[in-house]
Amino acid sequence: KNLSKDNFSKFLNEVKKIKAISNIDNTQMIFVHYINRSMTYYQRATGKSLPNKVYHERKAIKQFCEKNNIYFLDISEDLINYVLKLKMDDRENYNDLPFLKRDAHLSPLGNVIVADLIINKLKQIKE
Repeated sequence: KNLSKDNFSKFLNEVKKIKAISNIDNTQMIFVHYINRSMTYYQRATGKSLPNKVYHERKAIKQFCEKNNIYFLDISEDLINYVLKLKMDDRENYNDLPFLKRDAHLSPLGNVIVADLIINKLKQIKE
């Protein structure tokens, strides 16, 4: 769900507070972004690419991060590709999906997938 302008501004102000802490600690802040469950499964379910409007919030966050010297790491496409590669039958094996069956939180496997994606992306940056 997209945030209202007021809530989005509040969200960005909270991110600025976290960035200030990272500045005090002399560390590089990394903002990890990925789309929600329904958008992650959209292409698999519909056979269509995501509409461009889905990425509006992402674009604003990325611009904010660039302006505030925050490293922006988006793993949305990686999650979509993971879901697209799954071999699923009519009885879908929900244990292979990155989000829980009944809510929008990551599943135990989803947490592993996200952690691995972050580690691999950071290794690529370091090289």
